[in-house]
Amino acid sequence: MKTLLLVRHANALHESVKGDFYRHLSAKGLDEAKQMAVTVKETGHVPQLIISSEAARALTTATIFADTFGLDKPKTNAAIYEGNEQKLLRIINKFPDGFDNIALVGHNPDISNLLLLLTGQMRDVPTCTVASISFEFDEWETISANTGDLDWYSTPENS
Repeated sequence: MKTLLLVRHANALHESVKGDFYRHLSAKGLDEAKQMAVTVKETGHVPQLIISSEAARALTTATIFADTFGLDKPKTNAAIYEGNEQKLLRIINKFPDGFDNIALVGHNPDISNLLLLLTGQMRDVPTCTVASISFEFDEWETISANTGDLDWYSTPENS
């Protein structure tokens, strides 16, 4: 059985001199990330590995989660930043099978669309939303559309 923890990055500043990719978390975003990481830990949905977009706001969110969980620093995948739900699914299909629970930290609308693709459930995904999806497979490569069950979903507002 595989479990995917989808995480939308926390609230970010609206602008960066260097462009969208370099936008940092706002003070609200830093608080959101810390709060949600603790919530995930308290509810037992801690992944074994975190894979993040390389964009500053996503990587900072992922790092806060990793630190809270006592994990190694997040791995990054450049394709997450410019992905869509199909690209993200291809990334998931290449996850190492030695890990049964992996978190993917990315951006909207891709995270919302991926959640819909994998579970058939449309949910509002505000910043720092976390969704845990389980799959009845032993290999990541077998995951496809409508094969996941949404087991847990939380936003900063309801955590």
